[in-house]
Amino acid sequence: MKIVSDSIEVKSRLRRYKPSLSSKIIQPDESYNYKKLEDLSKELINCSDTNDKTQLLLYIADEIVKQDGVKAYAVCQHGCAHCCKIHVSVTALEAYLIGQEIGKNPVQRKVQSKNDYCQFLDKNNASCTIYKVRPLHCRSFHSLDHYEYCTDLKIEHLIFKTAYSVRLLEIEKTLQSGSRCLVADIREWF
Repeated sequence: MKIVSDSIEVKSRLRRYKPSLSSKIIQPDESYNYKKLEDLSKELINCSDTNDKTQLLLYIADEIVKQDGVKAYAVCQHGCAHCCKIHVSVTALEAYLIGQEIGKNPVQRKVQSKNDYCQFLDKNNASCTIYKVRPLHCRSFHSLDHYEYCTDLKIEHLIFKTAYSVRLLEIEKTLQSGSRCLVADIREWF
């Protein structure tokens, strides 16, 4: 689902796409300002509320993705929701944070199909209704080649995800540990 036209920036990234980027290390953003990451880390250390800590970990993940330079290659944009059909592992901590945001307690249950659009996708404008508290895997998933490959979940293409960053994996481990390894697809929580 894509309801927007490509921005000039995305068109430029699509023109610059080179399959040779696969299995190459993306160069970090040299202009990245570390102050934001330092401030979030300090805030996390001094935080006592579990939901606030979870939110801070997710904000730190956002900063790691920025610092790693992923956004310079990503063709993802507001109004494109092709990836909102993929399986999204959500820890209990993330589920409780989302639950607090929407005023509903998460309860694990089985669902028929995990390949439907996420229940938090506003299909009218292809945007996430829980963007501020979206899970780690949503924050760190970026398409680095043409978004048309995203339309078919069986097509492998050039993406960046949590597993491709040691620091994001550490955040994932922290969330899993704090959740006593209780993890389920986002569709199974709500």
